[in-house]
Amino acid sequence: MRYFDYFANQKLPHDHVRLVLNRHHKRSLITEEQIEKATKRKIDWKIPNQYAQVMNTINSGNPVGQLSSSDVTRSLNDWAGAISGKSPMGDKKKSNSGILGLWNR
Repeated sequence: MRYFDYFANQKLPHDHVRLVLNRHHKRSLITEEQIEKATKRKIDWKIPNQYAQVMNTINSGNPVGQLSSSDVTRSLNDWAGAISGKSPMGDKKKSNSGILGLWNR
């Protein structure tokens, strides 16, 4: 709540601030509705909690190998696509074949 108050004091428009629920558990003790009621804002994005997998990936130094198909990666890619207005990387069309397809990579 302090951040929301700070942003309001800085005259940042209300619609420029987004609420992201990080390390989200579907069966959490605190419900999404309770969070939205307490913050008086809707949750704009949810990042699933896969703490053990993320920490293992960080410690091994191989993010592509271990997290490439995880829910965390999918969520972050979708979020980046939503922010940028571009489709997620996994949704690229398979029309990149042939010599001209090399420039699209």
